[in-house]
Amino acid sequence: MRPTPFPHACDSPTAWRFDSPGAATGPGPQRGGAARRRYHPSMVRRAKKPRRLTVGTDTYLWSVRHAHGPVTRDAAGAFVRVGEDACRETLALRPLGRAGGLRIEFRSGPGRLVPDGWLPSGTVGTDLDALLNLHEPGTVRALLDEALADGWDPDHPRVAFVDGWTLFDGARTRRSAGAAG
Repeated sequence: MRPTPFPHACDSPTAWRFDSPGAATGPGPQRGGAARRRYHPSMVRRAKKPRRLTVGTDTYLWSVRHAHGPVTRDAAGAFVRVGEDACRETLALRPLGRAGGLRIEFRSGPGRLVPDGWLPSGTVGTDLDALLNLHEPGTVRALLDEALADGWDPDHPRVAFVDGWTLFDGARTRRSAGAAG
């Protein structure tokens, strides 16, 4: 039986459901006594587990995180986030088997879009027509290539922190050139 795409709650964009008996089951029973969903075990992954990206002979582990800046109360007593880093999306890359790594951070601000309840997780951009999805391996590869071109050394023992907006335009160009070619 052919698998069919089935939207699913984990961080992966799709999981595969098999309707045949004996197929692997996914998360536990659903509310209301609904039957268990069945997923192919290789398609379900833990959201916090780092993913692998292989570039030539090098392998990198990568993950995406979302964080918030400090919270204060405004004049009306409502909680508000202050400063330009109210929300930020961070792509963490680490060479497998080596110390150090790279943190590419996208902070919110004027003309800078990060997930804030309106955009999907991992989406960053400068306009609704200029977006990158940090959960896509092609985007991660484009940002890694830009960081390497800017002089990041994967063999350096310390973690390097980079403003993602400095790499954004180059990564978008790489992604569009990869899609066209």
